[in-house]
Amino acid sequence: MKKRTRGDRIFRTFLIPYLVILLIPLTISVINYTNTVRVVEDEVVKANRTLLQQSSQILNQRFSEIDMIVRQLQANSKVIQFQYVEDPFEGVTPSRILDTRLGLYDYSLSNNFLLEYFIFFKRSELAMRPNMTYRFSEFYDQYLSYAGQSYSQWTELFFSRYYDKHILPAAAITKGGKTYRVVTYIQSLGFPDHHNGSIVVLIDNDNIQKLLKGLNLSGGGWAYIANEHNQIISSVSSGSEPVTPIGFDGREPNGVLLPDASNGNRMITYITSDNGWKYVVAQPAAIVLEKVHYLKRDIYVVLALSLLAGIVTAYFMALRNSKPLKRIVNGIRERFGGDNESDQEQEKDAYRYIQNSFAALAANNEKLQADYKEQLPFLKAALFERMMRGELMNRQAMEAVSRHIGLQWNGSRFRVAIADLGGYGEEYHPVVLEKLDMMRVVVKEAIQLRLGGSGYLHDIEQDKIVLLFHGHVSDSLPANTGQTVKFIGSLLQSISDELDQQLQYKVVFGVGNEYDGVMNIARSFEEAKFALTYKMQRRPDTIIRYDELPVTSNSFYYPSDVEQRIIHLVMAGEKRETLRMLEELYAVNFKDRQLTLTMQQLFVYELWATIAKLLDHVAGGIQGAAMETSVVFRNHSVQEQFDALLEAYGLVCDAVKERLRSQHTELSADMTAHIQTAYMQPDLSLTTVSSRFGMSEVYLSQFFKEHVGINFSDYVEQIRMDHAKTMLAETELPIQQIAGRVGYNSLNTFCRAFKRLNGVSATSFRRTTARLSGSGTAGIKKS
Repeated sequence: MKKRTRGDRIFRTFLIPYLVILLIPLTISVINYTNTVRVVEDEVVKANRTLLQQSSQILNQRFSEIDMIVRQLQANSKVIQFQYVEDPFEGVTPSRILDTRLGLYDYSLSNNFLLEYFIFFKRSELAMRPNMTYRFSEFYDQYLSYAGQSYSQWTELFFSRYYDKHILPAAAITKGGKTYRVVTYIQSLGFPDHHNGSIVVLIDNDNIQKLLKGLNLSGGGWAYIANEHNQIISSVSSGSEPVTPIGFDGREPNGVLLPDASNGNRMITYITSDNGWKYVVAQPAAIVLEKVHYLKRDIYVVLALSLLAGIVTAYFMALRNSKPLKRIVNGIRERFGGDNESDQEQEKDAYRYIQNSFAALAANNEKLQADYKEQLPFLKAALFERMMRGELMNRQAMEAVSRHIGLQWNGSRFRVAIADLGGYGEEYHPVVLEKLDMMRVVVKEAIQLRLGGSGYLHDIEQDKIVLLFHGHVSDSLPANTGQTVKFIGSLLQSISDELDQQLQYKVVFGVGNEYDGVMNIARSFEEAKFALTYKMQRRPDTIIRYDELPVTSNSFYYPSDVEQRIIHLVMAGEKRETLRMLEELYAVNFKDRQLTLTMQQLFVYELWATIAKLLDHVAGGIQGAAMETSVVFRNHSVQEQFDALLEAYGLVCDAVKERLRSQHTELSADMTAHIQTAYMQPDLSLTTVSSRFGMSEVYLSQFFKEHVGINFSDYVEQIRMDHAKTMLAETELPIQQIAGRVGYNSLNTFCRAFKRLNGVSATSFRRTTARLSGSGTAGIKKS
């Protein structure tokens, strides 16, 4: 009952503001109704005037272009000369015909407003254009004639008087066997009292009518363009009755005639251009005021229906929007508890309750971060222990763990040195241990001051400190040369001298060789530890380098630490690194040391014993293949036995690698399959997936990028977008609903992500796919 009451309270919190907001626009709509008629009329008049003015400007510009073309033709020297030719087919005159025609440019190619033009030469009775020449009678009979005109009427029209930029109303013509409706532009050649022909330009009437097509002429409306003599040049109408010009004598140049009986109950808008032409549009009052009449007739019904629909919508929106908030409140209450009176009191204000819960969660997170920082030194110490023992499987794991705890490697080469504070054989007792604790702090401060950012320190025993060199100490100088040895030696010697002078305490350093890659840190550590064993011989040296130690030949070199490192490498499937370590062991025991044949054989048997320990972890087939190599041990040399061992180690590494690859492939497939089925869950994240598969977020992120080839978040986002595009293209669901179905709580977040990934908005994508789908369907039907 308490839970139901709490949910109803949250629901009412959302519903009441929706109802208040709903009443505001309804009240405003009633108040503003009285202004609707005037606003609609003003908008119609304004829109019509704007379109008429645009049409006037475009038409004036087009006719200006034709004027310029005609002036160019009038000024053409060849046209001027040919005006006075009377017999074009005598003497050299025929060549002048061709010469004159070649001098004409076909302006219809560059001006889509101009259908065609002709030059009529009165003296020679020739009609000429860029690609043809006719006699007048042939031109009339074979190429172009006006509907309802005889040949005599046609000649009288063009040659009976002088024309100056004269424009004839739209008329039907037959040109080349096809019918057109054109507006004719005529400019006479010569002078008013002595004209020698005409330049006639034909303008497709459709191009002029297009200027008026933007007007709403439904229900018997019409529009026309009339010249200064009130003669209609071109018109367009939605009805069948002819358009007749209106007399505007005594009226303003631009204006509106309101609907009445004299104009057929039409609203007439007109403007006058600079050349005196009238642009007129007449629209039935029912079309102009359709919206107003609709509002006037149905205002109360609409208000009632709107109020009802608004209440229902407000109810469902309040229900829908309150559900997530209720789920959050119930989730917080179930997870963190909320049965006490204080929590129940806070739940009356859901937002305050969430805010307080979030504050508590943030405080817990800060506490966890503080605890993590406190544990960070222990994590670093654990990592150093594993590095020194060679327990890290591969370089990727090493780098991932290092980043996780904040270790940064400044270079690619590493060297390990061990500082021994124990003196020369001094027995430990409480006083000595206390002294060692103090000395360790002082020594670490002195070493860290000299190292700067080029190394790390780590305590491995009560009296021993590991120095891990990296960065410019190594990378700025060639590896394992006199320069690097001298540099490291000078650094350690200066530290030792400083401690000897200030504290009268001798510190001995064992130094290993320098190697590439973090995987060889354990090797350098073993060498440094081995070097310190010579301190027991009371050598006077402060710095004991592994590469300076005498080589013994009475036993082979295969310490347990090296064996453990080889086992770790094999179990990680690191074939190349494993074989490299075996080759190095071979070089140490067979080249650097002069072992007896028995010792060599024992060394090889030790390596075989190691691989025998590993065979329990691999498949039986590989065990058999590896066991076959044991035949070599009976009848072959030590070198051949070692080569057989390398082959066996390689087979085991390959088997382990294949098994890991199979496991990784299966794991990555499980992850992608889980994302494919859970992409619609808003809380799908690296945290939830890592918890599901039992691994850390850092490792899962690196694993996913390595085996899937894309970041986890990018993959989830891409899956969601693919499903969103499918729903946008194949359904009519609202975009907000689609966003919720693909795992987005916020429509804005979904829209931003969609546009970032696809380059267009979700609305544009849906419109484009719908248009392409419609075009494809139409194309199929047509074919």
